[in-house]
Amino acid sequence: MSDSIRIFQLAKELNISHTDILDFLKSKDISVSSHMSPIDGKTQQLVYTEFAKDRQSAERDRKEQVRKEIHDSKVVMKTKSVKKFKIMSVEEQRKSEKKKAEEPIKGEKVSKKTDVKKEAPVEKKPKKKLRKISLREPEKKEDKKQAKKHKDELKKR
Repeated sequence: MSDSIRIFQLAKELNISHTDILDFLKSKDISVSSHMSPIDGKTQQLVYTEFAKDRQSAERDRKEQVRKEIHDSKVVMKTKSVKKFKIMSVEEQRKSEKKKAEEPIKGEKVSKKTDVKKEAPVEKKPKKKLRKISLREPEKKEDKKQAKKHKDELKKR
């Protein structure tokens, strides 16, 4: 009985349906009742020779599918890592921002010379002055008063 193997195990090994094996064995006049029936070594050889082509094509298909998945994942990784960044100076960055602002937005129609509208000049906002913050808190009441006066003077500037 050590040579015997059940039909469903053989089907799993060959990657085919157990019903295909059952139909094949019945066409060869070999009596089997179900997919749980054991078959001997000679019958196994018959099944192997009949379904060997299916087994090889299934293995080939599986290997090809794995190759495609690996290739696709490599392509995705390459496209993600291709992005290049240009290090720009502050002046270059400002120039590029001005160019982008001057270019008309896609989808927006460029107006004709007769329809040119005058835009209000853009007001430049003065830069905000940063105030000095100390991390230590004054210990005495007199120090607190001086610190408050100092803060008030800074605000007035």
